[in-house]
Amino acid sequence: MTNVEHATKEASFQDVIRIDEEQVRGHVDQVVRATVEETLNSLLDEALTPVDRDVFRRQNRYYAALSAAPGSDKSQPGAAGEAPAAPTAKDEK
Repeated sequence: MTNVEHATKEASFQDVIRIDEEQVRGHVDQVVRATVEETLNSLLDEALTPVDRDVFRRQNRYYAALSAAPGSDKSQPGAAGEAPAAPTAKDEK
């Protein structure tokens, strides 16, 4: 195949597929907007979910145990005057 024949074939196929850039941009904008909207809504839902008191206390004890120095009394849940795991009468309303 000569260069002339190759150039002629290439020119004939050049306009076979046309892409409307504005339509593509509009679609991408919609997809991005929807994804960001879903992400923000799920974050808000999670942040505004009511907190269970017992779960909150267990999490606090767990993270306190993680941040305590190894071998200290605070590394053992319930040690060193820490609140008991079961709710007490003063906890109830």
